[in-house]
Amino acid sequence: MGLLSKLKQDLPTDAKGEEDRIGGGPQIKESDAYPMTVKLAYLTVAASGANGLVIHAECEDSSEYRNTEWITSGTAKGCKTYYEYQGEKRYLQGFINADAICQVITGKGILDQHEEERVVKLWNKDAKAEVPTPVAAIPDLIGKKFIAGIVKKRENKTVKDNNGNYVKTAETREINELNKVFSEDGLTVTELAAGQTEASHINAWVDRFKDVVIDKVDKDAAPAPVQAAGGSAPATAGASSLFGNRK
Repeated sequence: MGLLSKLKQDLPTDAKGEEDRIGGGPQIKESDAYPMTVKLAYLTVAASGANGLVIHAECEDSSEYRNTEWITSGTAKGCKTYYEYQGEKRYLQGFINADAICQVITGKGILDQHEEERVVKLWNKDAKAEVPTPVAAIPDLIGKKFIAGIVKKRENKTVKDNNGNYVKTAETREINELNKVFSEDGLTVTELAAGQTEASHINAWVDRFKDVVIDKVDKDAAPAPVQAAGGSAPATAGASSLFGNRK
Protein backbone atom coordinates (compact mmCIF):
# COMPACT_ATOMS: atom_id res chain seq x y z
CA MET A 1 0.00 0.00 0.00
CA GLY A 2 1.41 3.42 -0.99
CA LEU A 3 1.50 6.57 1.11
CA LEU A 4 -1.59 8.09 -0.50
CA SER A 5 -3.65 4.96 0.14
CA LYS A 6 -2.57 4.99 3.79
CA LEU A 7 -3.50 8.65 4.20
CA LYS A 8 -6.86 8.09 2.50
CA GLN A 9 -7.82 5.53 5.16
CA ASP A 10 -7.34 8.24 7.80
CA LEU A 11 -9.03 11.05 5.87
CA PRO A 12 -11.78 12.86 7.83
CA THR A 13 -15.00 13.53 5.93
CA ASP A 14 -15.99 16.49 8.11
CA ALA A 15 -12.89 18.70 7.73
CA LYS A 16 -13.14 22.14 6.18
CA GLY A 17 -11.66 22.12 2.67
CA GLU A 18 -11.45 24.14 -0.55
CA GLU A 19 -13.42 27.40 -0.74
CA ASP A 20 -13.68 30.23 -3.26
CA ARG A 21 -12.63 33.24 -1.22
CA ILE A 22 -10.25 36.17 -1.45
CA GLY A 23 -7.93 35.96 1.55
CA GLY A 24 -5.20 37.71 2.70
CA GLY A 25 11.66 28.62 -7.78
CA PRO A 26 14.52 30.68 -6.76
CA GLN A 27 13.16 33.48 -8.95
CA ILE A 28 10.60 35.42 -6.92
CA LYS A 29 7.52 36.14 -9.00
CA GLU A 30 5.20 39.10 -8.66
CA SER A 31 1.73 38.27 -7.37
CA ASP A 32 -0.40 37.09 -10.29
CA ALA A 33 -2.10 34.07 -11.89
CA TYR A 34 0.48 32.06 -13.83
CA PRO A 35 -0.43 29.40 -16.43
CA MET A 36 2.14 26.61 -16.21
CA THR A 37 2.97 23.06 -17.27
CA VAL A 38 3.99 20.43 -14.71
CA LYS A 39 7.41 18.99 -15.54
CA LEU A 40 7.83 16.84 -12.42
CA ALA A 41 5.55 15.86 -9.53
CA TYR A 42 6.60 13.57 -6.69
CA LEU A 43 6.10 12.87 -3.00
CA THR A 44 8.65 13.78 -0.36
CA VAL A 45 9.13 13.40 3.40
CA ALA A 46 10.67 16.08 5.64
CA ALA A 47 12.94 15.37 8.59
CA SER A 48 9.92 16.14 10.78
CA GLY A 49 7.97 13.31 9.14
CA ALA A 50 5.65 15.67 7.25
CA ASN A 51 4.62 14.41 3.79
CA GLY A 52 4.62 16.74 0.82
CA LEU A 53 3.86 17.02 -2.89
CA VAL A 54 6.71 18.60 -4.86
CA ILE A 55 5.85 20.37 -8.11
CA HIS A 56 8.38 21.49 -10.71
CA ALA A 57 6.65 23.47 -13.43
CA GLU A 58 7.42 25.75 -16.36
CA CYS A 59 5.59 29.04 -16.84
CA GLU A 60 4.60 30.47 -20.22
CA ASP A 61 7.65 32.75 -20.22
CA SER A 62 9.87 29.65 -19.77
CA SER A 63 10.70 30.58 -16.16
CA GLU A 64 10.66 27.79 -13.59
CA TYR A 65 8.34 27.39 -10.62
CA ARG A 66 9.17 24.90 -7.87
CA ASN A 67 7.04 24.38 -4.81
CA THR A 68 6.35 21.86 -2.06
CA GLU A 69 2.87 21.61 -0.58
CA TRP A 70 2.93 19.82 2.80
CA ILE A 71 -0.10 17.52 2.81
CA THR A 72 0.37 16.23 6.36
CA SER A 73 1.74 17.45 9.66
CA GLY A 74 4.93 15.95 11.08
CA THR A 75 5.29 12.82 13.19
CA ALA A 76 4.91 14.76 16.44
CA LYS A 77 1.39 15.81 15.37
CA GLY A 78 0.39 12.43 13.96
CA CYS A 79 1.09 13.00 10.23
CA LYS A 80 -2.49 14.19 9.78
CA THR A 81 -3.98 15.94 6.75
CA TYR A 82 -5.90 18.27 9.06
CA TYR A 83 -5.76 20.21 12.31
CA GLU A 84 -8.43 21.18 14.81
CA TYR A 85 -9.40 24.75 15.55
CA GLN A 86 -12.12 25.65 18.06
CA GLY A 87 -13.53 22.14 17.81
CA GLU A 88 -13.61 22.15 14.00
CA LYS A 89 -11.42 19.99 11.76
CA ARG A 90 -9.75 21.92 8.96
CA TYR A 91 -7.56 20.52 6.20
CA LEU A 92 -4.00 21.85 6.10
CA GLN A 93 -3.56 24.54 3.46
CA GLY A 94 -0.87 22.42 1.83
CA PHE A 95 -3.29 19.51 1.55
CA ILE A 96 -5.96 21.81 0.08
CA ASN A 97 -3.51 23.18 -2.51
CA ALA A 98 -2.11 19.77 -3.50
CA ASP A 99 -5.60 18.29 -3.70
CA ALA A 100 -6.77 21.20 -5.86
CA ILE A 101 -3.85 20.77 -8.29
CA CYS A 102 -4.76 17.11 -8.68
CA GLN A 103 -8.49 17.85 -8.98
CA VAL A 104 -8.21 20.50 -11.71
CA ILE A 105 -5.76 18.37 -13.72
CA THR A 106 -7.06 14.82 -13.29
CA GLY A 107 -10.52 15.16 -11.72
CA LYS A 108 -9.28 13.11 -8.74
CA GLY A 109 -7.88 14.23 -5.39
CA ILE A 110 -4.30 13.83 -4.17
CA LEU A 111 -5.05 10.64 -2.21
CA ASP A 112 -6.53 8.96 -5.29
CA GLN A 113 -3.43 9.53 -7.42
CA HIS A 114 -1.34 6.66 -8.76
CA GLU A 115 2.22 6.52 -7.40
CA GLU A 116 5.06 5.30 -9.60
CA GLU A 117 8.71 4.93 -8.68
CA ARG A 118 10.98 6.94 -10.95
CA VAL A 119 14.60 8.00 -10.78
CA VAL A 120 15.13 11.73 -11.31
CA LYS A 121 18.03 14.11 -10.79
CA LEU A 122 17.66 16.03 -7.53
CA TRP A 123 20.03 18.22 -5.56
CA ASN A 124 22.03 16.33 -2.96
CA LYS A 125 23.57 18.49 -0.22
CA ASP A 126 26.33 15.99 0.53
CA ALA A 127 27.38 15.56 -3.11
CA LYS A 128 26.75 19.28 -3.76
CA ALA A 129 25.31 18.29 -7.12
CA GLU A 130 22.20 16.85 -8.73
CA VAL A 131 22.29 13.07 -8.48
CA PRO A 132 19.89 10.30 -9.66
CA THR A 133 17.35 9.86 -6.85
CA PRO A 134 14.40 7.43 -6.58
CA VAL A 135 11.10 9.20 -5.89
CA ALA A 136 7.40 8.35 -5.71
CA ALA A 137 6.25 10.22 -8.80
CA ILE A 138 2.65 11.19 -9.61
CA PRO A 139 2.69 10.50 -13.37
CA ASP A 140 -0.83 11.72 -14.17
CA LEU A 141 0.20 15.29 -13.29
CA ILE A 142 3.33 15.38 -15.42
CA GLY A 143 2.98 17.24 -18.71
CA LYS A 144 -0.39 18.70 -17.71
CA LYS A 145 -1.37 22.37 -17.35
CA PHE A 146 -2.95 24.43 -14.58
CA ILE A 147 -2.96 28.04 -13.39
CA ALA A 148 -1.24 28.92 -10.11
CA GLY A 149 -2.44 31.94 -8.16
CA ILE A 150 0.88 32.97 -6.63
CA VAL A 151 1.36 35.74 -4.09
CA LYS A 152 4.58 37.50 -3.14
CA LYS A 153 5.17 37.82 0.61
CA ARG A 154 7.75 39.61 2.72
CA GLU A 155 8.55 37.97 6.05
CA ASN A 156 11.21 37.50 8.71
CA LYS A 157 13.87 34.87 8.19
CA THR A 158 13.88 32.18 10.89
CA VAL A 159 16.68 30.18 12.48
CA LYS A 160 16.85 27.42 15.05
CA ASP A 161 17.85 28.49 18.55
CA ASN A 162 19.88 26.34 20.93
CA ASN A 163 16.69 24.60 22.06
CA GLY A 164 15.85 23.51 18.53
CA ASN A 165 12.96 25.98 18.16
CA TYR A 166 12.54 28.16 15.09
CA VAL A 167 12.61 31.88 15.96
CA LYS A 168 12.16 35.00 13.85
CA THR A 169 15.17 37.21 13.16
CA ALA A 170 15.45 40.83 12.11
CA GLU A 171 16.56 39.71 8.64
CA THR A 172 13.80 39.61 6.04
CA ARG A 173 13.18 37.75 2.80
CA GLU A 174 10.68 37.68 -0.04
CA ILE A 175 8.97 34.41 -0.89
CA ASN A 176 6.27 33.11 -3.20
CA GLU A 177 3.29 31.24 -1.84
CA LEU A 178 0.61 29.30 -3.70
CA ASN A 179 -2.62 31.01 -2.73
CA LYS A 180 -5.16 29.58 -5.20
CA VAL A 181 -5.34 26.85 -7.85
CA PHE A 182 -7.24 27.07 -11.15
CA SER A 183 -7.65 24.70 -14.08
CA GLU A 184 -5.99 25.62 -17.38
CA ASP A 185 -9.35 27.21 -18.30
CA GLY A 186 -9.33 29.31 -15.11
CA LEU A 187 -11.93 27.31 -13.16
CA THR A 188 -11.64 26.57 -9.44
CA VAL A 189 -12.35 23.19 -7.85
CA THR A 190 -15.64 24.60 -6.56
CA GLU A 191 -16.66 25.86 -10.01
CA LEU A 192 -15.77 22.55 -11.63
CA ALA A 193 -17.77 20.64 -9.01
CA ALA A 194 -20.77 22.88 -9.71
CA GLY A 195 -20.54 22.12 -13.44
CA GLN A 196 -19.64 25.69 -14.38
CA THR A 197 -17.97 26.25 -17.72
CA GLU A 198 -17.28 29.96 -17.31
CA ALA A 199 -14.55 31.07 -14.91
CA SER A 200 -15.38 33.98 -12.62
CA HIS A 201 -13.45 33.67 -9.36
CA ILE A 202 -10.09 33.99 -11.11
CA ASN A 203 -10.99 37.54 -12.20
CA ALA A 204 -11.77 38.55 -8.61
CA TRP A 205 -8.56 36.88 -7.42
CA VAL A 206 -6.40 38.75 -9.95
CA ASP A 207 -8.12 42.06 -9.12
CA ARG A 208 -7.32 41.50 -5.44
CA PHE A 209 -3.76 40.18 -5.63
CA LYS A 210 -2.01 41.20 -8.89
CA ASP A 211 1.32 42.92 -8.04
CA VAL A 212 0.44 43.07 -4.32
CA VAL A 213 3.19 42.33 -1.78
CA ILE A 214 1.83 40.86 1.46
CA ASP A 215 3.94 42.24 4.30
CA LYS A 216 4.22 39.86 7.27
CA VAL A 217 7.42 41.35 8.72
CA ASP A 218 7.64 41.58 12.51
CA LYS A 219 9.71 44.73 12.97
CA ASP A 220 10.34 43.87 16.64
CA ALA A 221 12.11 40.58 15.85
CA ALA A 222 15.52 40.17 17.49
CA PRO A 223 18.84 39.62 15.69
CA ALA A 224 19.61 36.00 14.84
CA PRO A 225 20.84 33.97 17.85
CA VAL A 226 24.24 32.31 17.70
CA GLN A 227 23.82 28.74 16.43
CA ALA A 228 25.36 25.95 18.46
CA ALA A 229 27.85 23.81 16.58
CA GLY A 230 26.41 20.78 14.81
CA GLY A 231 22.76 21.77 14.24
CA SER A 232 19.92 19.54 13.16
CA ALA A 233 19.83 18.10 9.69
CA PRO A 234 17.46 19.88 7.25
CA ALA A 235 14.48 18.28 5.56
CA THR A 236 15.41 15.67 2.96
CA ALA A 237 13.61 15.11 -0.32
CA GLY A 238 13.41 11.77 -1.98
CA ALA A 239 12.04 8.29 -1.50
CA SER A 240 11.10 6.82 1.87
CA SER A 241 9.96 3.52 3.26
CA LEU A 242 6.50 5.11 3.47
CA PHE A 243 6.34 4.79 -0.30
CA GLY A 244 6.89 1.03 -0.33
CA ASN A 245 4.57 -1.34 -2.25
CA ARG A 246 3.44 1.32 -4.71
CA LYS A 247 0.62 0.66 -7.10
